[in-house]
Amino acid sequence: MGVTMPSGSVYGNTPSNVLGGGGFCAYEGWIYYDSLSDNLSLHRMLADGSGDVRVLEQGANGLALYDGWVYYIDAYDHITRVRPNGEGEEQISDISAHWLNVVDGWLYVVKMSATNGSAWGGEVWKMRADGSDQTLLREGVWEYLAAYEGWLYFSSPGEDLQHQKLCRMDYLGEGFQELGVDANPYVPTSDWVFYHDLSDNSLGRMRHDGSEAQKVSDASPASMAVLGDWVYFVDRGDGEAWLLYRMDIGTSEQRLVTDKACLGVHAVGDRILYTEHEGPYDLFAYAEGNEMYLADPDGSNALLIDKN
Repeated sequence: MGVTMPSGSVYGNTPSNVLGGGGFCAYEGWIYYDSLSDNLSLHRMLADGSGDVRVLEQGANGLALYDGWVYYIDAYDHITRVRPNGEGEEQISDISAHWLNVVDGWLYVVKMSATNGSAWGGEVWKMRADGSDQTLLREGVWEYLAAYEGWLYFSSPGEDLQHQKLCRMDYLGEGFQELGVDANPYVPTSDWVFYHDLSDNSLGRMRHDGSEAQKVSDASPASMAVLGDWVYFVDRGDGEAWLLYRMDIGTSEQRLVTDKACLGVHAVGDRILYTEHEGPYDLFAYAEGNEMYLADPDGSNALLIDKN
């Protein structure tokens, strides 16, 4: 139960969905999500948008499906798990956590602290899937944690929004590297890490070790996801309409996916899910007036599945 990567490792969710907040997760034809129309309670539906049912009355961030459980971060930032039908709910850790990654029976998270001076950041920890063997991997204040093929990628928050130094280390907390870019958001793929380059407000890519860093587009990504051979991104553009594009990983060819103004994009199974919002794009953008669509990878057959 989970997402099987090319290496054979089983993940609870895709790295791009984790980095997007973990509000969506797909497994065996089901899509789990927080419902806009039902006070953000956790729901699941079939991949064609039918069969919608509530799983939990409360919402869930950091969704991951692994070994018969739905893992999530609850309203108190505690790591919790429940059976897919909503039964057997149990809290497995009382640490305040963000950026939940599940890989091969281990959980990797950022442990929050009320005294670290960051709204999201903290130390990097790991634990077993039942909450045991909690281990500190790296001290400090780190954000945007994503596990990918033996490495943990994360960033160091700077003094302003233009500084978000991207780093990595292995699953044991060893081999720490600064990758030489200020990036947010970012997504790892099989050959490249794609990222929003904060230094010149463009879309860049680099090898996993930070080498061959290069600009690939003038786009300014606000949200990113990966599906198949495509990187999806919502382009801030001139700020008036955030449009959704996809880019061929091999050729860097860009194509418009939808002319709807979007807030975010996620990969769910073999389809994409995006949230339409007319603007303005501020801290309250998710409060009302949003519509959630499920679509084929090229944007066709878009189906309105939820709205608030």
